[in-house]
Amino acid sequence: MDSEHFFLRIKPEPAQYHPQVTCEQAESLSLSLAAVPAAGADLSLGTWSFIAEGQLLTLSIGRGSGPGSWEEAIRDALPVTAQEVTAGVKAKLAKSLLEKVPLGDTFTLYARASFDGGDFFTEFKSKSLQLVP
Repeated sequence: MDSEHFFLRIKPEPAQYHPQVTCEQAESLSLSLAAVPAAGADLSLGTWSFIAEGQLLTLSIGRGSGPGSWEEAIRDALPVTAQEVTAGVKAKLAKSLLEKVPLGDTFTLYARASFDGGDFFTEFKSKSLQLVP
C-alpha cells in the first residue's frame, strides 16, 4: 500500500543568517587601494549552517545596479573543501579588479552557495566598501 505523497518546499534562510565576506585590509566601511598588496586583498568567509564539502561557492565583486554596473567572479562556483568546512574560506581579490572601481566609489563583495549541486544559489549577506586612495 502506497502512502500519501507530499510536496515539500524548503525555503532558504534569509541572507542575514549567513556569514559576510570580510576583507583583511579594510577599515570599517572603506578600503585603501594603497593598503592592498600587489598579490591582492585578503578575503575570508566564515562557515555557515549546513556547510558541506562539495557545495559550490561563488565569491564576486560588483559595482552599481543599472547602466554601467558590473559584477565579476573572484571564485566561480568552486566546491567547498574539507578544510574550508572547518576553517572557513579564504580568497584573494586581485588588485586589478579593484582598479576597475573609481576612487571614492563603492563596490560590493558578494557570496552565494549552492546546497543542491548548482541548480540554485543562496545569497549571503553582502559587504559594501568605499575604495579610497
